[in-house]
Amino acid sequence: MTNLKSLILTFMVILISLNFQAQVTLGIVKGMLVEVNTKDKMEFIGHVESVNDSLLVLSHQNYNQLNLSVSNIKTIRHISESMVKNGVIWPENPNYHRNFYSPTGIGMEKGQAYYQNLMVVWNHLGYAFTDYFTMGIDFELLSILSGGDIFDSYRPLFALTPKFSHSFSDRIHAGMGAVLLSIPNSDRFFKAGITYAVGTYGTRDNNITLGFGLPFFEGEIQSEVPVFNLSGQYRFSRKFSVVSENWIFAAEDLGFAGFGVQGLRYLGKNLNWDFGLILYKVEDDSGVAPVPFVGLAIHFGK
Repeated sequence: MTNLKSLILTFMVILISLNFQAQVTLGIVKGMLVEVNTKDKMEFIGHVESVNDSLLVLSHQNYNQLNLSVSNIKTIRHISESMVKNGVIWPENPNYHRNFYSPTGIGMEKGQAYYQNLMVVWNHLGYAFTDYFTMGIDFELLSILSGGDIFDSYRPLFALTPKFSHSFSDRIHAGMGAVLLSIPNSDRFFKAGITYAVGTYGTRDNNITLGFGLPFFEGEIQSEVPVFNLSGQYRFSRKFSVVSENWIFAAEDLGFAGFGVQGLRYLGKNLNWDFGLILYKVEDDSGVAPVPFVGLAIHFGK
C-alpha cells in the first residue's frame, strides 16, 4: 500500500511539473521576440525558432542558436521590436498618455491604472475602462489636513477627468475630454472646469501634442478665454526623457499669458519621476520666475 501511495504521489508531481512547464511557454510561437529569465538568473533576448513542452530554441545575437530547457525557465514574455536597442531592452514608457499633467492623444490600454502625485499636494488616480475611455479623479488633501471640516458641508478641491481617445495609426492619435472641477464650499459640484481636444503625432517615446480647450464656469462656456497647449516628449536614453508642457491663454483682459514646465523624466519599471522648472509669462510682466517642479507616477493593473 505504501509503495502504491508513493507511485501515485510521484505521478502527481510529474503531472504538475509538466503542466507548469506547459504554462511557461503558453502563447509563445515561432518568430516571436521574447525575453527569457532562467532559474539560474540568466537573461536572454531572441526570436523563437521552435518551442515545445521541453525545449525552447532561440536565435540570439551572440549565438547562432540557443537551446533552453523549459524546466529551467523562470519567466518568458513577448516584447516588441521597438523596445530593444542594441541588444538591450528599454523599459516601456509608463506615462505615455500624459506629459507632466496635460494629456496626450494616446490612450491607456484597458485594465491599466495609475496614481500620480504632483508637488506633494496634488493627487491623481486614473483607470482605463476600455482602450478608448479613461476616467480619472484629481484631489488634494491639504485643505482637510489644515482644518477643513468634512462634516460641515466642506469639500476639498477635486476634479473628475474623463477622456476619450483613439489611435488612427501607430503615429496619429487624438483625444477629447474634460476637467470637471469641484471648488471647496461651493454651492454646486463641478462649478468650473475645461473641455478640451488634443492631437498627438509620434510614438509613445517621442511625440508632440497640440491641444485646444475652452473653460466653463457655472455651466457656461467661456469662449472668450481659449486655452492652447503645446507639449512634447523625447526619449534620449534607456532611463531618461525630455518633457516640455506649455499652456497659452488668450484672454482679452490678460493679453498674452502663459506658463510651462520644462524638465526631465526618469523612466523606471512601472513608475516615473519628473523633475523640472515651472516658467510663467504675463504680457505686462517683464520676466519669468522659475519654480521647481517634481512629480511621481506609479502604474499598475494590466
